[in-house]
Amino acid sequence: MASANPTFKPSDIVQLNVGGQRFDTSLKTLLVDKSSEIYQHFVVLLDADLTPAKMPPRDPRGAFFLDRDPEHFRTLLNNFRFLAELQNKSRLKNGKSHESLSMLGVEEGEPSDAKKATGLFSKFRRT
Repeated sequence: MASANPTFKPSDIVQLNVGGQRFDTSLKTLLVDKSSEIYQHFVVLLDADLTPAKMPPRDPRGAFFLDRDPEHFRTLLNNFRFLAELQNKSRLKNGKSHESLSMLGVEEGEPSDAKKATGLFSKFRRT
């Protein structure tokens, strides 16, 4: 018999209402950082015994509601996306994320030596 409870997969797109602003992202992206509050909030969606009582709150349109500043959340979500991309890159043997590597100032085939970095993170390099 089919379960009446909703089921979610990591690849599912979830709609979020964060402080009145809508965001769409994959559940996998929200679960990329196991140490985050967002992970704890949404990991319950993967529970086999998910019940409506365990579900994160939803707005009247069905989007998951987070009472947070949408601008701060946008930055957090972009960081999660970047982290997911880096994790995917490390899983690929021959593939590289050219966009992320170039943003870090690393050219293809070049060792990732922090002294050579000229991109986004070069400002944070220790001298």
